[in-house]
Amino acid sequence: MSSVLLVSRYTSAKGKSMRFSLGAILVSMVLSLGQSAQAGPIVGSEALAGGGTALGGTNDVTTATSVSWSGFGDTDHRTGDFMAVPAFTIIPGSSTLELHTGTPTTAWTISSSGWGTFTETSISEIDYGTNALTAYLQGTFTPGILFDSSITGNTATMIISLNQAGGPGQAVSTGATLTTPAIPVPEPSAVAILLSGIACVGLPRLMRRK
Repeated sequence: MSSVLLVSRYTSAKGKSMRFSLGAILVSMVLSLGQSAQAGPIVGSEALAGGGTALGGTNDVTTATSVSWSGFGDTDHRTGDFMAVPAFTIIPGSSTLELHTGTPTTAWTISSSGWGTFTETSISEIDYGTNALTAYLQGTFTPGILFDSSITGNTATMIISLNQAGGPGQAVSTGATLTTPAIPVPEPSAVAILLSGIACVGLPRLMRRK
C-alpha cells in the first residue's frame, strides 16, 4: 500500500491520471506479491523519487517537451528481487526523457553499476492533469552487482509522475515505480476489479468483528 500512496501523492490533482496510476501500482503489487530472489529473469517492483527535476522546452509541466533529473533514490518500498537493493540507494545516472508517446529519438536511461540499468523503449501513454502528468514507460531492466549473479534482465515498466505544485515556473517533484516484468497500462475497469477484490478480502474480517 505504501507504493500506492507514493504515486497517489503526485497524482492527487488528477482524475483519469490518478486512476491509471493507482491501477498500475495495484497490478504491480499483485504481480510481485510473494516473489523472492531466485535464478532467472528479475521479478519485483521498487518505488523511487527523482531529484533535481528540470523541464525542457517550457517551465510548465503540462507543455514541457522533455524532463531530466540529477538522479533517483530508493524510497524503501520494494518487492521481490528488488529487496536486494539497500534502502535509500542513490542512482545518480539519468539521461533526458522525451515527453511524447511512441519510440523515442534517444532512449532514456537511468543507471548505476550497483543498481543496474533501465532503458526506455517507448512511452505507451502520458496522462495530463492540473499542474501534473504521469508517463508510462516500457523498456528493459538489467540488474547490477547488488543482485545475485543468477538473476538476469527482464522487460520492465517505469511509471513516472510529475507534480508542479503552484503552477508553471515552480519546482517539480517526481515519484516513480519500476516493475518487472513489464505491465500494460490498466483500464479503469481493471482498477475497479482490483479494488473490489481487496474489498472482498476485508469484508469477512469486518463482519466477524460485528
